[in-house]
Amino acid sequence: MDIISRTTDMYFTWAGCLSPVYVHGLLRTLFLFALPTVIVTALFARGNRSVFLQVLGCVIGVLLAMTVPVGLLDVQHRIVRGWLVALTMVLLAFLPAILAFLLVPNLGAQRKVRVGLYLLLGILLIAVLTQEGSGT
Repeated sequence: MDIISRTTDMYFTWAGCLSPVYVHGLLRTLFLFALPTVIVTALFARGNRSVFLQVLGCVIGVLLAMTVPVGLLDVQHRIVRGWLVALTMVLLAFLPAILAFLLVPNLGAQRKVRVGLYLLLGILLIAVLTQEGSGT
């Protein structure tokens, strides 16, 4: 077995052993950033450049993200769970920057919002990782 196969096998084994609490926390964090980004992108694509409506769309997206029943999702297969965790982490790396770009028209303010969103993401990820795993 070569090094790439062993590395991916170890990653998928690690992801398969993750507690569902951590996977649900990662998905909830993803939805918290993804839904506002999708709504704001849709408003932006329709030609609406109003900052008020962009922020309103972001707030609606956050409220919708809090209502998604992530706890009902039960992924048992280690490869599917591995891909889900990897995709979630990649999206979380870029979504705060995209959301800041869409929300704020000025570059200086975009940078401040982007830093704030990345700080929020860091706090949420620390909160997810420090949760006690219930069940498995």
